Amino acid sequence: MSAFLYLVLCALAGAFLALPGITYALIAGTVFHAFWGTILCALSASISAGISFLMGRYFLHDAIKPKLEKNPYIKKYFFSGEKRNLLLLLFLTRTIPVFPFNLQNYAYGITDIPFSLYFISSFLFMIPGTAMYTVAFAGLTEKKNPMLYFGISLGILVLLLLASFLFKKKNAVEKDIEKESSV
Repeated sequence: MSAFLYLVLCALAGAFLALPGITYALIAGTVFHAFWGTILCALSASISAGISFLMGRYFLHDAIKPKLEKNPYIKKYFFSGEKRNLLLLLFLTRTIPVFPFNLQNYAYGITDIPFSLYFISSFLFMIPGTAMYTVAFAGLTEKKNPMLYFGISLGILVLLLLASFLFKKKNAVEKDIEKESSV
């Protein structure tokens, strides 16, 4: 019952109050511990993101999209119809837990990305960052070996930074190949 209550309250609070996601990771890690806390936090964050996305899609889309399309960079990455560009942005903004999710969720609703692709990708890409914070907070309540939890959290952070570096490098190489082939 407490897990269900956590899911509902955090999903709604995230969508309507725009509280920072680290708040939910703190609660999940300390109350539900590392494994279940990560699962519950990632699920509630995804549900919250889905609600915000739909609000952006149905309440902001028509008013804001025409203004955003005037910017060539925003148009290229968000409205080009290329799912590859949107997946790259989702990967970068979801796996690196530095970008504030709350505003992004509404913004992605304005894009042309299908809801199902957005929801599934967001859930999968948010798991590592969510785990990093939730496991660290679980370490605060762990009496036997809290440093293990902090070490795991640090390891996840290193993997996230490495993945984003490699992803960025791969994307730069692909752009160079595209430039050479267009010449």
